[in-house]
Order: sequence, then structure tokens, then C-alpha cells
Amino acid sequence: MWSGFFFDGVTAEAKPVQVSLTPATLEVSGLAPGQPASWNLSSLQLVARGNARMDLATGDHPQVRLRVDGADFADALKAAAPELWRPQWRRTGRIVGGLLAGAAVLVAALFYLPRVMVPLISASYAERIGAGVAAQVTTLFGGACNMLAGQAALEELAYGLADEAGLDHPIVIHVVDSRVVNALAAPGGHILVFDGLIQKANSPSEVAGVLAHEIGHVKYKHSLTSLSRSIGAQFILTSMMGGSFGDTSSVLLTTSFGRAAEAEADETAIRILNARGISSEPFAQFFDRLAKGDARTGSDKDDAATEQSNWLKMGNLLSTHPPSPERAALVREKGLVEGTSPMSDSEWRDLKAICETEDDVF
Repeated sequence: MWSGFFFDGVTAEAKPVQVSLTPATLEVSGLAPGQPASWNLSSLQLVARGNARMDLATGDHPQVRLRVDGADFADALKAAAPELWRPQWRRTGRIVGGLLAGAAVLVAALFYLPRVMVPLISASYAERIGAGVAAQVTTLFGGACNMLAGQAALEELAYGLADEAGLDHPIVIHVVDSRVVNALAAPGGHILVFDGLIQKANSPSEVAGVLAHEIGHVKYKHSLTSLSRSIGAQFILTSMMGGSFGDTSSVLLTTSFGRAAEAEADETAIRILNARGISSEPFAQFFDRLAKGDARTGSDKDDAATEQSNWLKMGNLLSTHPPSPERAALVREKGLVEGTSPMSDSEWRDLKAICETEDDVF
């Protein structure tokens, strides 16, 4: 039996638990009634792995996470569930292969009617797409940052903002270890924030504005709408030719939202910030700074430019619609001028240091 921490996907609480393995399941003891205590090994997902730590999810309850330390646990789990160590695209491709084939005709028929098609996409399928996007992005950009204190501070902020949006499913927050200044919302409530954006932000209110904007994309399922408009034919061909889930994720990463969706996300962000009593002015100032470009020079600028050139844009903060004076003006017009900070000073320091560990390697 091993010790670990359980995250319910709703609060930022890390609940201490005990973990054991059977031939078919991973058993979690110490949970409240109604929480998933038995995880099928066949549904396990490896979210992140450090030198002596593993973060796990389960397809049966995609919002929850389990963190267990110890090389002996990793060895035992590898022996019990070797599928976890196979490439993500192979494992996920098997899971959704049937869904892709069955959905091909539906996508073809409704390609020009995304508003009709999107509600027909199941939450579990959307979550699988989002998890695949998150895995690809973190791999592409070098890893995931999830130092416990910083992750807890960010999740507490994000969950509070999401409560104001009235979402019909929970969000999942990922931090990417990259200097790229960006954030994106993927299907199924997955939101990715790049460390470059966290470091660029001057205050918690700026990060709150970015998160609220991405939550707006989640609320209106803009990523799935963009998918239905952009890649219907390619989606069909990929599934008919036996393509994997990873292939579909690559296509998703190249799509972007339209101006109407960006405006809808901005409006939602303002409403969320107002409801939480957070000033929108820092968010507008963040837009101002991004619009003026990065002030880095020399090798730092060259390195950042190389990393940015690898960026596959998908409904992200910069996307094909860079921050403009009009967007900043909208935020200033409808948002609160004065407000309270959404984080304490210690939480802000923890968030800034979220990537300052060598153990958080995806």
C-alpha cells in the first residue's frame, strides 16, 4: 500500500489517501462516500510523471486526479498496467477509434451546421479530445509544471471563476513549462496556461482575466464549434484511414476561433470578473503590453522566437486576433475599475514559482 493525494477536480484540496493495486483495479481508501474508490487499470491515464512521482487520471471520472510518490509504486503499476507506458496516441486511438468511425457520417452531414452538431458531441468524447490536446502541447513545449503549492493557488482561482460562469462540466487546468506568452481552451474543459504568460503577468488580476477569457471559450464550446467548421472532411478521412486520436489532436491544434467567439469570450470574462469583484483594468493593461510586443533582446529574444515558431495556434489568447486597442477599450468600458486581488501575496509567489522544480517533467 502506498500514500498519495486525491484531487476531486472541483476544489483545490489535496486529500491524503492510501493506494493499493489488484490485478484489475487501483483501489483508493480514505475517500468520502460517493467518490471513486476503485479505478479500472484499463481506464487509467498517465497525466504527468516526475523522478519519483506519478499523476494519474481515470477515464471513468475524468475530472479527478491522483498523485502518488515512490519509485516502488511506479514499478508496481508498470507491471500491472504496462499499457500506460505505451505512446499516448496508440492507447487513446484504440479507445476512440470506434467513435471516430461512427461519427464520420454525422460530421459530413452537419459540417456546415456547427451550432447543431456541437450539442450532439458527448461530454466524455470532448474530454478525451481535450486530454489529447493537453498531452500533445505539454510534450511539444517541454513538459508540464505542477508544483503543488502553485497548482493549488491557480486551481483555487480558476475554480472560483468557473463557478460564476455556470459551466455544465468541470474544468481541468494545465501549466505548460514554456516561455511562450499564451493560453488556450481545449475541448472538454481543459485549459492550458503557459508559464511565459504567468511570468509576463504583473498581478493575480491579470491572470484572472486570462483565465476568465478561456473559461468563456469553454462555456460556449468554441473549440468544438471551430473543429466542426474547420476539419470536417479531414476528420472523416482520418477516421476512415484508421487514423489515431493523436492525428485528430494535431488538426485541432491548428484551428483558431473567429472574432465573434473572441468577443463572446471577452464579454464573458468581464461578467465573471465583475461578479467576483475583481478589477478588469489589469486585464486591459495586459492586452496593452501584449499589443506592443515583447521587449526581450539578444539571445533571449531569438530563443523565444524559435519557440514561438513551433506554436500551433488553437483558440488561444493571441491566435489570429492579437490584442487590440478595441478589446482593451471594451474591457475598460464594461469592467470594474476598482476591485480586490483574487490571490494573497503568498499564493501569488507560489504561482510565480510553479515551474521551479526539476521533478515536474511530463
